[in-house]
Amino acid sequence: MPNARRVGELVDRIWTLIGPINVTSGYRCDGLNRAVGGSPLSAHLAGRAVDFVPVLVDVRAAMLQLCESDIPFDKLILEGIAGEWWLHAQVPADGILPRGRFLMCLAPGKFEPWNPHDGRVLSALA
Repeated sequence: MPNARRVGELVDRIWTLIGPINVTSGYRCDGLNRAVGGSPLSAHLAGRAVDFVPVLVDVRAAMLQLCESDIPFDKLILEGIAGEWWLHAQVPADGILPRGRFLMCLAPGKFEPWNPHDGRVLSALA
């Protein structure tokens, strides 16, 4: 399964940079994806994404470190719902170059460019 290997390599690079992480989601079947409110186009369905929570640093600090790294993300997203925060990292589809998109999702389904100085991020993670 090439996507699993590529996501595993991505996780290894993330771990090396920010330390241990708790993986909260990886590959999802259609039923699980619907149950958790995932997008029907979610990269989780193809095994190209992982959601995780850093163990040694807060999610904002991890996002800052990862954005400044040379890790080839297709997307890296800071997500938060009801006071729970995590990071979503994904690799591109096979044969596609990584887009290097850094986003935040502070409300279900609403993605916007990552802004580490956004007051909503700062106050929520304070």
